[in-house]
Amino acid sequence: MKRLTYFIASLVLPLAVLGGCNPDVTPPPPDDGPTGSIVVSLSMTGGEVDRDGCGVRIDNARCGRLRAGDDLKLPAVPVGMHTLTLHGLDANCSVAGGTLRTLSVSEGQTEFVQFSANCGPPGPENCSEVGELTGRCGNEG
Repeated sequence: MKRLTYFIASLVLPLAVLGGCNPDVTPPPPDDGPTGSIVVSLSMTGGEVDRDGCGVRIDNARCGRLRAGDDLKLPAVPVGMHTLTLHGLDANCSVAGGTLRTLSVSEGQTEFVQFSANCGPPGPENCSEVGELTGRCGNEG
């Protein structure tokens, strides 16, 4: 009798586990609590701006890409404290006040966050050996 019980359990348990991994099952909707929105903007100055821009994270989750002069709109952000971070900006660019901003989102309100970067000439890590000898970097003629 014990063998029959173990046999049936060995058949039913994998089916129960597989049933929980069904990709057609829709997960429950997120909490429909109060939300606000965030608009993130980036300005860049200097001779060698980062043309491909940088990534933006909210609470350490990726949420988009931002280029100089662009706005990134983040709708339906849950009310409360959040952290915005820029990542992937060229090494020759420095952001005034750093790449991290903490802000509070209020119900039905839009919070605006401005990042300003100053980008100088590329450093030696962006120069070829010939560039280092001639003093020219990158794609200069």
